[in-house]
Amino acid sequence: MLRDGLSETLPQSWRFVTNSEVAVVRILRGGQVEVLDDVAEPPDVIVQWSQEELVAALLSGRSNEVPRPHPPVIRFATAHGRKAFSLLGTSLGL
Repeated sequence: MLRDGLSETLPQSWRFVTNSEVAVVRILRGGQVEVLDDVAEPPDVIVQWSQEELVAALLSGRSNEVPRPHPPVIRFATAHGRKAFSLLGTSLGL
């Protein structure tokens, strides 16, 4: 089941850019998630961070509660990307 308000922001893509690779997380209307190599479609959210800090945040979840010396750079390309990030960012440790 999708979080309240999240379904209205779908589908969307988040591009994660690190110092060593790029990946896209695409969330589909039914809540299914795909992880892909970089794709040409414009993303709704772009997250730039070091590989080490991104992996640590995703593995620990809610790690944004601990101050990070180098926080991620997050850009929103769409309004529904901003809304989805406000609903999911904390759960992902961002």
